[in-house]
Amino acid sequence: MDTLSGEIIVYGLFAVDSAEHKAFEEAAVSIDDASFVYFADAATLAAARTALGQADASIVLVQKFADEPVNQVVYKESAKSASKIGAFVSGLLLPAVIPFTTASAPKIFRGPIKTHFLIFADPQAPSTKGIVAEFRKTAEEKKGKALFVTVAPSEDRIFSYFGITEADIPTAVVVSMPDGEQMKKFAWPKGDEFIASEFSEFLDDFLAGKLKAFLKSDEIPASPTDNGVTVVVGKTFNDIVLNKDKDVLLEFYAPWCGHCKSLAPEYEKLAARFASVKHVTIAKVDATANEVEYEGVNVKGFPTLIFFPAGENKVVVEYDGSRDLAGLTAFLKKNVKRSFKLESDDGEDGDDDMEL
Repeated sequence: MDTLSGEIIVYGLFAVDSAEHKAFEEAAVSIDDASFVYFADAATLAAARTALGQADASIVLVQKFADEPVNQVVYKESAKSASKIGAFVSGLLLPAVIPFTTASAPKIFRGPIKTHFLIFADPQAPSTKGIVAEFRKTAEEKKGKALFVTVAPSEDRIFSYFGITEADIPTAVVVSMPDGEQMKKFAWPKGDEFIASEFSEFLDDFLAGKLKAFLKSDEIPASPTDNGVTVVVGKTFNDIVLNKDKDVLLEFYAPWCGHCKSLAPEYEKLAARFASVKHVTIAKVDATANEVEYEGVNVKGFPTLIFFPAGENKVVVEYDGSRDLAGLTAFLKKNVKRSFKLESDDGEDGDDDMEL
């Protein structure tokens, strides 16, 4: 039987007047990255079953990827709605092990599977083929639970994002990025044991919630402030921001962000105005180089300003007012836990007194 060119072919092995065929057609309309094939009469349907070696299956998906054997996957669920067929096909649109490239990136990140298992390795190194072969065993075993991705040193932006250098490879990371939540990364704990059983155990531990996320951090700066603003890095987040005796306003910024640069003069004025209020900290963190994990902190853009009130269990408040001295000051007056007195801009006590 002739096959269509392409990576994914989905065969519908049922009569064209059946309910299954209608759901199959609806699923086909919703998926662009696969070819859906059905058979118009009983004779061609029978021939298709023989060619595929599938006497009883109703839907068979065929994967044809470079450097991988042709693979058949049979749809086994009894329900055959368009959504279930679509979910089945979507989970198989990529090969078991995916080389990260500019072309593959959109499929990796936009797909329905939000757990990614990454191997960072040099494809030219003699040992890499053995590692990928072991990785592939786990990928076949755990298909649908994660995407399995190889990342070469040529993908320097990805290496940099994860804080990995060529001296660190081979190594691995599991990445979790559920819709609407911040990405979490889990570092490889197994040393040089790059074998299938260890890959499987690592993924199983992640899926069981046994692993602690790895958070990037700059080194602790030599100077604790920058133009009066306290500098926070990942390693100092708990000590500075979660200090129970401090009310802390923290700016999450990116060095390249134009809006962050526009905010900087106003934010520095705010730090100067509150410099004498010892229980209030005006702080900032470069969120591209430092990661934090705390309930309610979900940075989706820059700058993001989040207030951490004093106390044992800080319930955060995200700032959504005007990005100027007046707006920021009013916000702190409303949210700071303890009373304070500010000096007015001309150095005299004015209307900036705040009593609780």
